[in-house]
Amino acid sequence: MGNWREIPAALRVLLGQKPEVTRFGRWLRMVRRLPLSNPEQAIDALANELEHQGGPSEAAFPAIPLLANILSFLDVPEQVGVTNLLVSIALPFADGLELFVESGWWDPNYYRLLESYAECFLPLLDSEDTKIDGCFALAWFPRVARDVLPRLREISANGSEEERVTALMARGLVGDEIGVLPQNSGRRLRRVSALASAYSHGLCAETLEVFVEMSAWQTTSESWRATEWMGPWDCHLIQPAGRLLQRTEPSIRSEFLKRAEDGPLAELAASPLDPKQPASLRPWLTISGVAGQSQNLSL
Repeated sequence: MGNWREIPAALRVLLGQKPEVTRFGRWLRMVRRLPLSNPEQAIDALANELEHQGGPSEAAFPAIPLLANILSFLDVPEQVGVTNLLVSIALPFADGLELFVESGWWDPNYYRLLESYAECFLPLLDSEDTKIDGCFALAWFPRVARDVLPRLREISANGSEEERVTALMARGLVGDEIGVLPQNSGRRLRRVSALASAYSHGLCAETLEVFVEMSAWQTTSESWRATEWMGPWDCHLIQPAGRLLQRTEPSIRSEFLKRAEDGPLAELAASPLDPKQPASLRPWLTISGVAGQSQNLSL
């Protein structure tokens, strides 16, 4: 975290304007021009100013409305960068779908503020260049995303594989009904659909069967980025699947462990949940005030 005066200059660069001369120092005697010459540098500067030690800085709160309001005016690369920055500010993650809540670094007020501006992500669904980023961003804001579920369903059925992966998981996180895709859909899409279904409505016999299939994965498996990667969530399928199993009823976890092969997923499912992590799968639903599905996962 550096000098807050870089924030206005970065915003000007993002909007295609030259950064103004910035004054600083106790008596404003020193003058310098910020070394921001392109939008990529501007986004890096914003990330440096608005995030601090894994969570948002104080400057992030007033910056959220500004960034949300200019999002539609930016070029595609900057739209993607600002979208990811906004989500990171509101919902810092340890990995994958796990909120980074230790040490009080997650302040729900940042989430509530961005939620009130989350409609800024809707136009992202209309562009082939930003569709994945739009699905990813809306996944965390069910108040807005539930209004565009028909669009998310269409993308999850007819998009590219990466678009389908992201839209399926977004639907799961906002509580949509999702069936497990058949074997001929491909291993990755089938497993993501099972994970999304479990996050939405809990484990059933069909989703548990897919989780047992996933237990065969080993760290020596080849091409796992092509078959096991979670797209914009930037994690392996094993991570969120294991975290979900940690939060299931003991009887369900025991059934899984009885049938699962020895490997990373079984090892993670057998380990206790870190007490610093939320006990619920989707804690942002409570902050949002949206009535989510039962977190009591059962067969």
